[in-house]
Amino acid sequence: MNTASIVSRVWSFCTTLRDDGVGYGDYLEQLTYLIFLKMADEYSKPPYSRDVGILEQYNWHSLGVAPSLVSSERLTFYHIAPRP
Repeated sequence: MNTASIVSRVWSFCTTLRDDGVGYGDYLEQLTYLIFLKMADEYSKPPYSRDVGILEQYNWHSLGVAPSLVSSERLTFYHIAPRP
């Protein structure tokens, strides 16, 4: 995955959140959190195999996120986005 595709995917997530009524500050926080959890998950696997120190109930897999967020972005953000 190259930089352009990552940027495109992030903007796609932002559009989805905006369309669902989530404000800029809220979706920025949520995307930052998701990216952090995904990076920690990647570092916990080979070849890195690091202890990232995130409790199991708060890690990437605990979110129930599909392998590709693109295919389930509305479902994922529906569960994460705060409700009015």
